[in-house]
Amino acid sequence: MNKTQAIILAIGISLAGSAGAFMAKQPSSAIPKEYAATEFSVIANEIRIQMEPGGRYGYVPKIDRPKIEEQLNMMASLLKGVSVIEELSADDRVRLFNAQEQVNGLLLQHDANRLVCEKTRVTGSHRPRTVCMTYAEREAAREDAARTFRVYNRGINPEPNG
Repeated sequence: MNKTQAIILAIGISLAGSAGAFMAKQPSSAIPKEYAATEFSVIANEIRIQMEPGGRYGYVPKIDRPKIEEQLNMMASLLKGVSVIEELSADDRVRLFNAQEQVNGLLLQHDANRLVCEKTRVTGSHRPRTVCMTYAEREAAREDAARTFRVYNRGINPEPNG
């Protein structure tokens, strides 16, 4: 397997469906630690696709999306015309690393596959219980609870006519 195939395989594994989320406690980084400079455009495009609704990074808030795009564009400009990262100056490598860490931090914070565990008390019991859900499951439960509350609240306190 050549280096390009290995990178594409790594991207595929990191973008795997939610079945893998239950096996790993923390998802892998959005941008691999090591990659060929020539393959960055593929990685950046995959990230953009996964930021669409229903994608792995679909829960990234709108306020963070321009920051991510800015960092991806900056990384692409640093890597333009470079075949290996070692060709970059030391300052540019630091800028590239910092941009990569910022993108990974923003994406993984809202990664649909990230496992989140909380200690909660079950109704009618004093014993705490640990409940683990993926970020996507947690957001779906939060949205469902908010929707149920709105419907219930409207039923008890109907809005006045006129």
